Amino acid sequence: MFKSLFNRQPARPTFDPIFGNTQAKTLLDLLDKRQTEPIYDYLHALRDDAWDQRNWLIWRLVEHAAPRMIRNAPDTALGALIKGIGALHLGWEARNGGADAQMQQLYGERLLAAVAHFKDAGEADDLDPTPYANLIPAAMALQADQAELHDIFHAATNRDAFNLQAHAMMLQALTKKWGGKHTDMFSFVNPLIEDAPTGSVLPLLWIQACTEQWFYFAQFDKDPIAAAKFFKNEEATSKAQQVWDHYTNTRTELTSAEYDYVNNAAWWFWQTQDRPRCQQALSLINDGFTHYPWAHTTPDPVDALLQARTYVKTV
Repeated sequence: MFKSLFNRQPARPTFDPIFGNTQAKTLLDLLDKRQTEPIYDYLHALRDDAWDQRNWLIWRLVEHAAPRMIRNAPDTALGALIKGIGALHLGWEARNGGADAQMQQLYGERLLAAVAHFKDAGEADDLDPTPYANLIPAAMALQADQAELHDIFHAATNRDAFNLQAHAMMLQALTKKWGGKHTDMFSFVNPLIEDAPTGSVLPLLWIQACTEQWFYFAQFDKDPIAAAKFFKNEEATSKAQQVWDHYTNTRTELTSAEYDYVNNAAWWFWQTQDRPRCQQALSLINDGFTHYPWAHTTPDPVDALLQARTYVKTV
Protein backbone atom coordinates (compact mmCIF):
# COMPACT_ATOMS: atom_id res chain seq x y z
CA MET A 1 0.00 0.00 0.00
CA PHE A 2 2.69 2.48 1.03
CA LYS A 3 4.79 1.58 -1.99
CA SER A 4 1.92 2.43 -4.36
CA LEU A 5 1.49 5.78 -2.64
CA PHE A 6 5.14 6.72 -3.01
CA ASN A 7 5.29 5.54 -6.65
CA ARG A 8 2.17 7.43 -7.70
CA GLN A 9 2.79 9.46 -10.84
CA PRO A 10 1.83 13.15 -10.90
CA ALA A 11 -1.39 13.96 -12.74
CA ARG A 12 -0.88 14.85 -16.38
CA PRO A 13 -2.09 18.38 -17.10
CA THR A 14 -4.81 18.85 -19.70
CA PHE A 15 -4.40 21.43 -22.42
CA ASP A 16 -6.46 24.53 -21.76
CA PRO A 17 -6.48 26.95 -24.73
CA ILE A 18 -7.61 29.84 -22.49
CA PHE A 19 -5.18 29.16 -19.61
CA GLY A 20 -8.00 29.39 -17.06
CA ASN A 21 -8.91 32.93 -18.15
CA THR A 22 -12.34 33.64 -16.61
CA GLN A 23 -13.05 36.46 -19.06
CA ALA A 24 -12.56 34.11 -22.00
CA LYS A 25 -14.60 31.37 -20.35
CA THR A 26 -17.57 33.70 -19.92
CA LEU A 27 -17.43 34.70 -23.58
CA LEU A 28 -17.06 31.10 -24.74
CA ASP A 29 -20.05 30.07 -22.64
CA LEU A 30 -22.10 32.82 -24.30
CA LEU A 31 -20.89 31.62 -27.70
CA ASP A 32 -22.00 28.06 -26.91
CA LYS A 33 -25.43 29.44 -25.97
CA ARG A 34 -25.52 31.36 -29.29
CA GLN A 35 -25.69 34.66 -27.43
CA THR A 36 -23.25 36.55 -29.60
CA GLU A 37 -24.54 40.10 -29.20
CA PRO A 38 -23.14 40.57 -25.66
CA ILE A 39 -19.83 39.15 -26.90
CA TYR A 40 -19.54 41.82 -29.58
CA ASP A 41 -20.62 44.52 -27.12
CA TYR A 42 -17.89 43.46 -24.71
CA LEU A 43 -15.21 43.29 -27.41
CA HIS A 44 -16.25 46.66 -28.84
CA ALA A 45 -15.67 48.29 -25.44
CA LEU A 46 -12.27 46.60 -25.01
CA ARG A 47 -9.98 49.05 -26.78
CA ASP A 48 -7.09 51.48 -26.41
CA ASP A 49 -4.67 49.93 -23.90
CA ALA A 50 -6.22 46.47 -24.35
CA TRP A 51 -5.60 45.83 -28.06
CA ASP A 52 -3.51 42.71 -27.45
CA GLN A 53 -5.98 41.29 -24.95
CA ARG A 54 -8.91 41.89 -27.31
CA ASN A 55 -7.01 40.28 -30.17
CA TRP A 56 -6.21 37.26 -27.99
CA LEU A 57 -9.88 36.89 -27.01
CA ILE A 58 -11.09 37.12 -30.61
CA TRP A 59 -8.68 34.39 -31.65
CA ARG A 60 -9.88 32.08 -28.87
CA LEU A 61 -13.51 32.67 -29.85
CA VAL A 62 -12.82 32.10 -33.54
CA GLU A 63 -10.85 28.92 -32.86
CA HIS A 64 -13.80 27.67 -30.81
CA ALA A 65 -16.55 28.42 -33.33
CA ALA A 66 -15.40 30.39 -36.37
CA PRO A 67 -18.56 30.02 -38.50
CA ARG A 68 -20.81 31.32 -35.71
CA MET A 69 -18.55 34.27 -34.96
CA ILE A 70 -18.38 35.16 -38.66
CA ARG A 71 -22.06 34.64 -39.36
CA ASN A 72 -23.24 36.93 -36.57
CA ALA A 73 -20.49 39.55 -36.82
CA PRO A 74 -21.86 43.11 -36.87
CA ASP A 75 -21.41 45.39 -39.87
CA THR A 76 -18.74 47.44 -38.09
CA ALA A 77 -14.95 47.71 -37.96
CA LEU A 78 -14.96 45.10 -35.19
CA GLY A 79 -17.13 42.82 -37.32
CA ALA A 80 -14.71 43.12 -40.24
CA LEU A 81 -11.81 42.28 -37.91
CA ILE A 82 -13.63 39.18 -36.62
CA LYS A 83 -14.45 38.10 -40.17
CA GLY A 84 -10.80 38.55 -41.14
CA ILE A 85 -9.50 36.49 -38.22
CA GLY A 86 -12.18 33.89 -38.91
CA ALA A 87 -11.26 33.65 -42.60
CA LEU A 88 -7.56 33.37 -41.71
CA HIS A 89 -8.25 30.60 -39.19
CA LEU A 90 -10.45 28.70 -41.66
CA GLY A 91 -7.78 29.19 -44.31
CA TRP A 92 -5.20 27.44 -42.15
CA GLU A 93 -7.74 24.67 -41.53
CA ALA A 94 -8.12 24.20 -45.27
CA ARG A 95 -4.35 24.15 -45.73
CA ASN A 96 -4.00 21.46 -43.08
CA GLY A 97 -6.96 19.55 -44.52
CA GLY A 98 -5.09 18.15 -47.48
CA ALA A 99 -3.03 18.91 -50.57
CA ASP A 100 -5.75 18.26 -53.15
CA ALA A 101 -6.66 21.04 -55.57
CA GLN A 102 -10.04 21.77 -53.96
CA MET A 103 -8.55 22.32 -50.49
CA GLN A 104 -5.74 24.44 -51.89
CA GLN A 105 -8.24 26.59 -53.79
CA LEU A 106 -10.28 27.02 -50.62
CA TYR A 107 -7.10 27.95 -48.75
CA GLY A 108 -6.32 30.70 -51.25
CA GLU A 109 -9.87 32.02 -51.31
CA ARG A 110 -10.01 32.29 -47.54
CA LEU A 111 -6.67 34.07 -47.39
CA LEU A 112 -7.85 36.64 -49.92
CA ALA A 113 -11.09 37.08 -47.95
CA ALA A 114 -9.05 37.65 -44.78
CA VAL A 115 -6.95 40.32 -46.50
CA ALA A 116 -10.07 42.14 -47.70
CA HIS A 117 -11.69 42.05 -44.26
CA PHE A 118 -8.53 43.28 -42.52
CA LYS A 119 -8.21 46.19 -44.93
CA ASP A 120 -11.86 47.09 -44.35
CA ALA A 121 -11.37 46.93 -40.58
CA GLY A 122 -8.23 49.05 -40.70
CA GLU A 123 -9.88 51.74 -42.80
CA ALA A 124 -13.06 51.78 -40.69
CA ASP A 125 -11.20 52.24 -37.37
CA ASP A 126 -8.17 54.50 -37.57
CA LEU A 127 -6.99 53.58 -34.05
CA ASP A 128 -7.05 49.78 -34.00
CA PRO A 129 -3.63 48.26 -34.87
CA THR A 130 -4.84 44.65 -34.93
CA PRO A 131 -6.26 44.52 -38.48
CA TYR A 132 -2.75 45.21 -39.76
CA ALA A 133 -1.09 43.00 -37.15
CA ASN A 134 -3.24 40.10 -38.37
CA LEU A 135 -2.76 41.06 -42.00
CA ILE A 136 0.94 40.16 -41.69
CA PRO A 137 0.45 36.35 -41.56
CA ALA A 138 -2.19 36.49 -44.30
CA ALA A 139 0.23 38.43 -46.52
CA MET A 140 3.04 36.01 -45.66
CA ALA A 141 0.92 33.08 -46.79
CA LEU A 142 0.19 34.92 -50.05
CA GLN A 143 3.95 35.35 -50.54
CA ALA A 144 4.17 39.11 -50.09
CA ASP A 145 7.71 40.43 -50.27
CA GLN A 146 9.63 41.78 -47.29
CA ALA A 147 9.05 45.43 -48.24
CA GLU A 148 5.28 44.95 -48.25
CA LEU A 149 5.38 43.05 -44.94
CA HIS A 150 7.37 45.87 -43.36
CA ASP A 151 4.83 48.39 -44.63
CA ILE A 152 2.01 46.41 -43.00
CA PHE A 153 3.99 46.13 -39.78
CA HIS A 154 4.53 49.89 -39.67
CA ALA A 155 0.83 50.48 -40.34
CA ALA A 156 0.15 48.52 -37.13
CA THR A 157 2.91 50.03 -35.00
CA ASN A 158 2.09 53.57 -36.09
CA ARG A 159 -1.12 53.00 -34.13
CA ASP A 160 0.38 51.02 -31.23
CA ALA A 161 4.16 51.20 -31.11
CA PHE A 162 4.62 48.08 -28.98
CA ASN A 163 1.75 45.94 -30.20
CA LEU A 164 2.54 42.33 -29.36
CA GLN A 165 0.69 40.68 -32.24
CA ALA A 166 2.37 42.92 -34.79
CA HIS A 167 5.86 42.24 -33.44
CA ALA A 168 5.29 38.50 -33.03
CA MET A 169 3.97 38.17 -36.58
CA MET A 170 6.76 40.30 -38.05
CA LEU A 171 9.29 38.10 -36.28
CA GLN A 172 7.71 35.10 -38.03
CA ALA A 173 7.93 36.92 -41.35
CA LEU A 174 11.66 37.39 -40.82
CA THR A 175 12.42 33.75 -39.98
CA LYS A 176 14.45 31.80 -42.49
CA LYS A 177 11.66 29.23 -42.89
CA TRP A 178 9.52 32.05 -44.30
CA GLY A 179 12.26 33.34 -46.60
CA GLY A 180 14.00 35.70 -44.17
CA LYS A 181 17.44 35.55 -42.57
CA HIS A 182 18.59 34.68 -39.08
CA THR A 183 20.51 37.97 -38.90
CA ASP A 184 17.45 40.02 -39.90
CA MET A 185 15.38 38.25 -37.27
CA PHE A 186 17.78 39.15 -34.47
CA SER A 187 18.27 42.68 -35.78
CA PHE A 188 14.52 43.11 -35.50
CA VAL A 189 14.14 41.84 -31.93
CA ASN A 190 17.38 43.22 -30.47
CA PRO A 191 16.20 46.85 -30.01
CA LEU A 192 13.14 45.64 -28.11
CA ILE A 193 15.36 44.65 -25.20
CA GLU A 194 16.08 48.31 -24.48
CA ASP A 195 13.12 50.07 -26.09
CA ALA A 196 10.08 48.10 -24.90
CA PRO A 197 8.15 49.53 -21.93
CA THR A 198 8.95 48.26 -18.46
CA GLY A 199 7.13 45.02 -17.81
CA SER A 200 6.54 44.28 -21.51
CA VAL A 201 6.81 40.72 -22.77
CA LEU A 202 8.30 41.96 -26.06
CA PRO A 203 11.96 41.43 -25.05
CA LEU A 204 11.17 37.71 -24.71
CA LEU A 205 10.88 37.65 -28.50
CA TRP A 206 14.69 37.40 -28.40
CA ILE A 207 14.28 33.91 -26.92
CA GLN A 208 11.59 33.18 -29.49
CA ALA A 209 14.09 34.08 -32.20
CA CYS A 210 16.63 31.71 -30.63
CA THR A 211 14.12 28.89 -30.78
CA GLU A 212 13.37 29.71 -34.42
CA GLN A 213 17.05 29.51 -35.35
CA TRP A 214 17.42 26.19 -33.51
CA PHE A 215 14.27 24.92 -35.26
CA TYR A 216 15.70 25.76 -38.67
CA PHE A 217 18.92 23.91 -37.93
CA ALA A 218 16.99 20.88 -36.67
CA GLN A 219 14.05 20.67 -39.08
CA PHE A 220 15.11 22.40 -42.30
CA ASP A 221 18.89 21.94 -42.41
CA LYS A 222 18.52 18.48 -40.81
CA ASP A 223 21.72 19.26 -38.92
CA PRO A 224 21.45 17.93 -35.34
CA ILE A 225 25.05 18.89 -34.59
CA ALA A 226 24.47 22.56 -35.45
CA ALA A 227 21.18 22.48 -33.54
CA ALA A 228 22.86 21.06 -30.43
CA LYS A 229 25.75 23.55 -30.68
CA PHE A 230 23.32 26.46 -30.85
CA PHE A 231 22.12 25.66 -27.32
CA LYS A 232 25.66 26.53 -26.23
CA ASN A 233 25.96 29.72 -28.29
CA GLU A 234 27.28 32.31 -25.84
CA GLU A 235 25.48 35.33 -27.30
CA ALA A 236 22.15 33.52 -27.51
CA THR A 237 22.29 32.06 -24.00
CA SER A 238 23.61 35.14 -22.22
CA LYS A 239 21.16 37.52 -23.89
CA ALA A 240 18.29 35.12 -23.22
CA GLN A 241 19.24 35.21 -19.55
CA GLN A 242 19.41 39.00 -19.64
CA VAL A 243 15.96 39.48 -21.13
CA TRP A 244 14.42 36.88 -18.85
CA ASP A 245 15.88 38.42 -15.69
CA HIS A 246 14.62 41.85 -16.72
CA TYR A 247 11.17 40.43 -17.46
CA THR A 248 10.84 38.61 -14.14
CA ASN A 249 12.05 41.65 -12.22
CA THR A 250 9.23 43.75 -13.66
CA ARG A 251 6.33 41.26 -13.91
CA THR A 252 4.47 39.45 -11.16
CA GLU A 253 1.72 37.69 -13.12
CA LEU A 254 1.01 36.72 -16.71
CA THR A 255 -1.55 38.12 -19.06
CA SER A 256 -3.09 35.50 -21.31
CA ALA A 257 -1.24 36.79 -24.37
CA GLU A 258 2.10 36.18 -22.63
CA TYR A 259 1.78 32.43 -22.05
CA ASP A 260 3.21 31.52 -25.46
CA TYR A 261 6.42 33.43 -24.80
CA VAL A 262 6.91 32.26 -21.22
CA ASN A 263 6.34 28.66 -22.34
CA ASN A 264 9.00 29.21 -24.98
CA ALA A 265 11.38 30.61 -22.36
CA ALA A 266 10.79 27.59 -20.10
CA TRP A 267 11.56 25.24 -22.98
CA TRP A 268 14.66 27.20 -24.00
CA PHE A 269 16.10 27.21 -20.48
CA TRP A 270 15.39 23.48 -20.21
CA GLN A 271 17.32 22.84 -23.43
CA THR A 272 20.19 25.12 -22.39
CA GLN A 273 20.34 23.48 -18.95
CA ASP A 274 19.60 26.67 -17.05
CA ARG A 275 17.82 25.13 -14.09
CA PRO A 276 16.90 28.21 -12.01
CA ARG A 277 15.41 30.14 -14.94
CA CYS A 278 13.62 27.07 -16.24
CA GLN A 279 12.12 26.61 -12.79
CA GLN A 280 11.04 30.25 -12.69
CA ALA A 281 9.30 30.00 -16.03
CA LEU A 282 7.61 26.70 -15.20
CA SER A 283 6.27 28.16 -11.96
CA LEU A 284 4.76 31.06 -13.90
CA ILE A 285 2.96 28.90 -16.45
CA ASN A 286 1.99 26.14 -13.99
CA ASP A 287 -0.35 23.94 -16.09
CA GLY A 288 -0.89 26.65 -18.70
CA PHE A 289 1.23 24.94 -21.33
CA THR A 290 1.21 25.50 -25.08
CA HIS A 291 1.68 22.78 -27.70
CA TYR A 292 4.80 24.46 -29.04
CA PRO A 293 7.66 24.54 -28.42
CA TRP A 294 7.13 21.48 -26.16
CA ALA A 295 6.07 19.34 -29.14
CA HIS A 296 9.36 20.14 -30.91
CA THR A 297 11.14 17.43 -28.94
CA THR A 298 8.40 14.82 -28.43
CA PRO A 299 5.06 14.10 -30.15
CA ASP A 300 3.20 14.68 -26.88
CA PRO A 301 3.98 18.14 -25.44
CA VAL A 302 2.93 16.97 -21.96
CA ASP A 303 5.76 14.42 -21.97
CA ALA A 304 8.27 17.19 -22.63
CA LEU A 305 6.70 19.44 -20.00
CA LEU A 306 6.93 16.68 -17.38
CA GLN A 307 10.55 16.00 -18.34
CA ALA A 308 11.35 19.68 -17.80
CA ARG A 309 9.62 19.59 -14.41
CA THR A 310 11.67 16.56 -13.44
CA TYR A 311 14.84 18.31 -14.59
CA VAL A 312 14.32 21.37 -12.38
CA LYS A 313 13.78 19.13 -9.34
CA THR A 314 17.02 17.23 -9.93
CA VAL A 315 19.76 18.22 -7.52
